[in-house]
Amino acid sequence: MKVSIRFLVFALCLIAAATLGLCSVQIIYPLAIAIAATVAFTERFPFHISKTTENRLAMAVAIIFIVRWMALPAPSLGATRVPYVAIGMLDYAQAYPIAQALLLWMVLQLFIRRANAFPATFPLYPALVVILAGTMPTRVLGEWRNYSYQTASLIAAFLIGLYFLLHTPARADAQRPASRARRNAYVALFAFILFCGWGSGFLVYRHGTDLDLLVAKMVQPPYTQSTAGFSNSGRLGRLSSRKGINENAITLHITSEDAPGYLRGKAFDQFAGREWTTAASSTIEKPTDDLPKDLNTHWFPLLPGDADLKADPMSIEASATLKGTIFTCLETARIAAPDTILKIDAHAIVAPAQLPSETPYRLTGIARPNEPLTDAERKALTAISETLDPRIPTLAQDITRNCKNDIEKLNAVTSYLRNNCTYSLDVSFDIADDPIAMFLFEAHKGHCEYFATAAALLLRCSGIPCRYVTGFVSGERNEYGNYWVTRNKDAHAWVEAYIEGQGWRTIEATPSTGVPQGERPKTAQLWEYIVHRAKATVAAIRNMGWRELTDLAAAALLRAWPIIAIGIASIAAIVFIRRRMKKWRLQRAKLNNDPTAISLHQKLRTMDRRAAKLGYVRDVHETINHFADRIDRDTQSALAEWYRTYALARYANDQSAITNLTSRAS
Repeated sequence: MKVSIRFLVFALCLIAAATLGLCSVQIIYPLAIAIAATVAFTERFPFHISKTTENRLAMAVAIIFIVRWMALPAPSLGATRVPYVAIGMLDYAQAYPIAQALLLWMVLQLFIRRANAFPATFPLYPALVVILAGTMPTRVLGEWRNYSYQTASLIAAFLIGLYFLLHTPARADAQRPASRARRNAYVALFAFILFCGWGSGFLVYRHGTDLDLLVAKMVQPPYTQSTAGFSNSGRLGRLSSRKGINENAITLHITSEDAPGYLRGKAFDQFAGREWTTAASSTIEKPTDDLPKDLNTHWFPLLPGDADLKADPMSIEASATLKGTIFTCLETARIAAPDTILKIDAHAIVAPAQLPSETPYRLTGIARPNEPLTDAERKALTAISETLDPRIPTLAQDITRNCKNDIEKLNAVTSYLRNNCTYSLDVSFDIADDPIAMFLFEAHKGHCEYFATAAALLLRCSGIPCRYVTGFVSGERNEYGNYWVTRNKDAHAWVEAYIEGQGWRTIEATPSTGVPQGERPKTAQLWEYIVHRAKATVAAIRNMGWRELTDLAAAALLRAWPIIAIGIASIAAIVFIRRRMKKWRLQRAKLNNDPTAISLHQKLRTMDRRAAKLGYVRDVHETINHFADRIDRDTQSALAEWYRTYALARYANDQSAITNLTSRAS
């Protein structure tokens, strides 16, 4: 029986090594493992180590292969080197060193353990090696490799089942023959293991892609699109509805030196009574070559013409509810995003092709004044509907009657709206035939969408090209994270007007009470920072590969190693002190807290250290007098006499001996 178990362990080492070599096309290491297993099977070079040393050896093997995985390049597949190949939950560069470590530990178990001393859990190691080998690329050996792997899996399942069938723990009645029911149970378990081994291999190779997709759906929650207020139509009232739904929910995290201010999401150039739309066509933009490309991002030109690219960059991370919209500043010249193409329309509004949710993108540069508008563009940006209330053009003429240029017209229109209309979210003109006419001539109050729309129509009636823009206004800073945030309540609408010779300019017609601004308490900022970092970590795990995550963790460990070292040293010091205190308390308890006995014991410890320097170490089971006799035989009579005096003082309670020892200097 003992030989059978050891032989099964040896066979499992060989089949695991052969499977790894077959799937990885790496022969040297599996061959070395097979040779080492053969040597260990003969029991000619046994290792005799304690359980503690065995645990330390396991830790050393794990550390060695972690360092090997991080420091050395991934092995090659034939003539093709594969540094990173995503295969399901693991990648090839990870699976191979893990399998190597398990194989090495299996062989060390053969050296360490004798006869039938292997644990019942040993088959876990070869099973994991076979599973990890199955995650490796299959394109090298083709279909033949698939059948070979299934055969190897079947052999491994057979050996594992046989191991469980023959392995029994040592007990008093081990020699008693097993009952028929027990044998039948073993046979049934054995058949079940074989069925699972072959069946799982068949399912993995026939439906591996479907299984990966199922796991991906479980890991990544489904995305529910909810971009209220930032769709392709700017219906009045849609943006204000976003403000009232979970108004304090954070929508954007922005990293920037200065306050980001107005962040554009959508721009519109046509108004028809209740709704803004756009006729601007979009073009597909590819990455530009005038800026260096990062590993996972590409730089795109946002506006034509020259630009100053020395401006401080800005990084923006949008929440999942804003997927499909990239927010930019009016003057932004370049944008960097982890995408291969971007759709950019004539108003410099950006739509990504497949930007993952909660993925940061960057803005940089300051666009210089654009070229003059063409006649077609000017006509489109000054057009007004034929159904527009005739009182609005008349009002525009009255407001701008004494203005000498476009700048004065802008100021006159914004001043009129701020002075004559009141900001309020508690109004709705859904039943009105012309909501803007009701806002200007009857209600004289409304929210930002009405102020911006009224300003755009009055400016167009005054001959100034302009467009209606929706987005966010960011002015709230998180002091802990050193970033800016926008919330649902910061959604806003404004106007962008074109001034000849100066380019586009942001026009704010809403009173200051309706322009988003605010500051959160310190405690709320701290909590939001913690939540943001947690979500960012989860998003990184979903969007990054395992190797990238490991590199990130390694960099974090390198930055934090002083703190980690101090923490480990502190824990070690606490453990050491607690053990010393516990030992000290036990010694005092044994001495019944007698001050004389404690003093004598301390002198004994001091003398034991001096004797050890001379080469005399008292055995645990050796009495004081026997130890003194052994020392006396080596002509160390003075030292021997001290131990005899101690024995009289400690165990015979000889007062003269106690006085003699306590009077001596330590």
